[in-house]
Amino acid sequence: MAQVIHDPDLYFQDGNIALSARSQVQNPPTHIIFRVHQSILVKHSQIFDDMFNVATATVNGPQHAGIPLVTMPDEAEGLRELLMFLYDPDDFALRLLVPCELARKYFIDWIRTKAAERLLRSWPDTLGDWRRLDGEETRLVLQRAAARADQPLGFQLREFPEPVSSILLARECNVTIILPVAFLYLLHRSVEPDPNDLYAAAEQRIELELLPVIDGLRLFQARQRMGTWFARYPKKSSPSLSTSKISACDGTQACKTTVAEVWLRLSELLADGCCNMLTYSLGEDMKDICPGCKTKLAKEVSLFQSRFFDNVPRFFGFQE
Repeated sequence: MAQVIHDPDLYFQDGNIALSARSQVQNPPTHIIFRVHQSILVKHSQIFDDMFNVATATVNGPQHAGIPLVTMPDEAEGLRELLMFLYDPDDFALRLLVPCELARKYFIDWIRTKAAERLLRSWPDTLGDWRRLDGEETRLVLQRAAARADQPLGFQLREFPEPVSSILLARECNVTIILPVAFLYLLHRSVEPDPNDLYAAAEQRIELELLPVIDGLRLFQARQRMGTWFARYPKKSSPSLSTSKISACDGTQACKTTVAEVWLRLSELLADGCCNMLTYSLGEDMKDICPGCKTKLAKEVSLFQSRFFDNVPRFFGFQE
């Protein structure tokens, strides 16, 4: 009879689906159990979605540790490689860094070209793409937390690529165009770590140590430049958000108060984590404002966010 063991890396206590696959290298014959998260696999594959729908719809179906168990037709070793990549697709930059360094040494240009193309596809170059990735990342984290609210996240879910390895690979392959947004995301992660994920916090410290000391200074100076730009912005580009000319109507107190609160909220988001300011939407903050001020304020905030994103290269010292 085959023995059953848990995979050492892909057995999460808050996983909600178990996959069983037979190992082709273990002796005696062994079935390996992967306890994983349905949402992550379904995100990448409609086949997984259909498979799990059948497994979870069967009341008396096979189970492992109280969750549905799916017996996979694949070899455990191949399935493990696939799952590892689905859980950490952003690790591609770290895996490609050394091969690209050697490819430069031996003039194997196609490897460096492929790495550069992957970097360009992975990092957003517009505010709209940034918001899409950020929204998907937030959805994954919330979905994971809701599945087991009593457990720490324990595993860093990201839609954005890992920033430090991306920065190193971009410099190696001369893809400097992605550096501003990679540094922006790195700054966001360092400013706003997950308080429930001690592993991720330690991981971030290790990642930062891989960068030159001057990049630590770059992050510090970027925060200063952002603060200065933010303080000056209303006087230069958005007088309707200043205290002297704050609304589009005759100046009702409700409109003045709402606009002032929105401006304060943007300031707080910039201080807490600059990327949150890029994805901020007015929503409930607009309920006490007149239609004219609402329209004008929405346009002002959207313009402000766009101009902030356009200035990211300058914040990090890549443009004068």
